[in-house]
Amino acid sequence: MHRHVVFLAIALSMLTACKQHAETVPTSSTAPAPKPVAPPTPAGVQVIKGYMAAWNSHDSWSAGNYFADDVLYVDTTMGPPQRGREAAVESVVKVFMNAVPDNKWEMRGEPVAAGDGIAFEWTLSGKNTGSWAFGVAATNQKLNLQGVSFVRVKDGKIVYIGNYYDGLTMNKQMGW
Repeated sequence: MHRHVVFLAIALSMLTACKQHAETVPTSSTAPAPKPVAPPTPAGVQVIKGYMAAWNSHDSWSAGNYFADDVLYVDTTMGPPQRGREAAVESVVKVFMNAVPDNKWEMRGEPVAAGDGIAFEWTLSGKNTGSWAFGVAATNQKLNLQGVSFVRVKDGKIVYIGNYYDGLTMNKQMGW
């Protein structure tokens, strides 16, 4: 489990660094000590926990209320990134909730944070009893995905969410 926390901390620091200006790389052979990862901000973690609770209550628009108007939603298997609350709800959240109406989304371990970014591991489980996007019929197969999300929270709203998981595993579990 420690290895996963270290991975999340490194990935989150990379996510945060993408927003900052490039710094000069030290030329000495001794690299500076890494900065400690800040603990998750209580407000940001509460936003994420509320968002996940809305997923678990199977209410796509309640989940969407946690998004900023111009949220950017990236999901590894759902096609191009979605910009804006309505697009994110319609093209990602509702698709999953329709396809797996009994979904259960659980955070695994404690989230890590730096700046306005929060990263966490998760498991999404349930049974595919509803159709997917583009008319892909239900397979009635059980789904049990493990993944990681990178989220940015500003002013109590999710402004960016990226969900990363193994799409091949999902396809195999669905029998595709």
